[in-house]
Amino acid sequence: MRILHVIPGVAPESGGPTTVLRQLCNRLVERGHVVHVITSDASVSGRRVSLAEARAGYDERVTMTLCRADLVRPPYPSVAHARAVWRAVRRFDVAHVHGVFALPVTQAMAIFRARGMPYVLRPCGMLDDYSIAHKGAQKRLWMRLVEQANLEGAGLIQASTEHEAEAVRRRLPPSRHDRVAVLPQGVEPLPAPSGRRLHTRPYLLFLSRIAEKKGLLLLVEAFSRIADRHPELDLVIVGPDERGHRAVVEARVRERGLTERVHLVGEARGVDKSDWYAGAEAFVLPSHDENFGVVVIEAAQHGLPLIVSDGVGLAAAVQEHAAGLVVPGTAAELADAIMTLRTDGDDRWAAGARTLAAAFGWGTTIARLEHAYARERRVPR
Repeated sequence: MRILHVIPGVAPESGGPTTVLRQLCNRLVERGHVVHVITSDASVSGRRVSLAEARAGYDERVTMTLCRADLVRPPYPSVAHARAVWRAVRRFDVAHVHGVFALPVTQAMAIFRARGMPYVLRPCGMLDDYSIAHKGAQKRLWMRLVEQANLEGAGLIQASTEHEAEAVRRRLPPSRHDRVAVLPQGVEPLPAPSGRRLHTRPYLLFLSRIAEKKGLLLLVEAFSRIADRHPELDLVIVGPDERGHRAVVEARVRERGLTERVHLVGEARGVDKSDWYAGAEAFVLPSHDENFGVVVIEAAQHGLPLIVSDGVGLAAAVQEHAAGLVVPGTAAELADAIMTLRTDGDDRWAAGARTLAAAFGWGTTIARLEHAYARERRVPR
């Protein structure tokens, strides 16, 4: 099949959505499909992305059109992106759209509806309650004027977890609920750790974007509650800054007197990520909302015990596989979970984590997506 993918941007700091798209496209071309990506050079950090950086990690058989964004801040308007989508429609059998509430994908879906192009939509968590509540008035207006028709026009809506599927169904009339399918993305293994020791003391690891929704202020508060009882333990925070939230986190660290114990080390990729995972005692993701959580599976691949909030889409899977602890979003309960993991000598957490990781390969999801593409594809005239 000839499959067109549309996404607002593919900057590495965008996190899970761009990582998943790259892995998905590579798997599709390996299976013989023609795959093209249309995206813009905008990024969540407000910089422009080069074509070389955008293409990094993609199979050479995946082609890409990188369009100039007219503004590199939300909602990332790009006339060039809309033109590229309009021209591409006639050359593809089906489209897969990644994201909502950004003009490149909003315009693309409107074009697809106008020109009879079938499409699958992956909302990437942007229809979750937490996301909708952020800038709620603007998003409700946007939904009513444009995005609702785009949502209802999708042949299939791909949710990463049942947590996300429930949120998507709340945005749809009951007659459209059968279009929502839980198709978890696969997560490919990172490169093997190099064996380097990146931090000399025992540490808990947070690895994700430094963004408000990730619950980092909650994590710093929880760590402050156990720091005196575990003076040998540090907290390491790895990830790119999103919209200046790092400065907010650093201020809270100073307020709690933890500057020698909490370390914000910036972004890591490839082997560096593997080394941070390999050296940690446990992985913590206290997000207020997370439709999936690629980093949870990456940490599980390294056998790390997991502590996640109940707002993380994979929370049920963490419990099912006994891969760690799921906690409500309070500092006291998060601190208790950290204490429990540190004092529990049973290695069942590590075994459960590896079992969890093994459950999220690409094989089943690719086959189900191919079936969805084939069902939705445009019939030649």
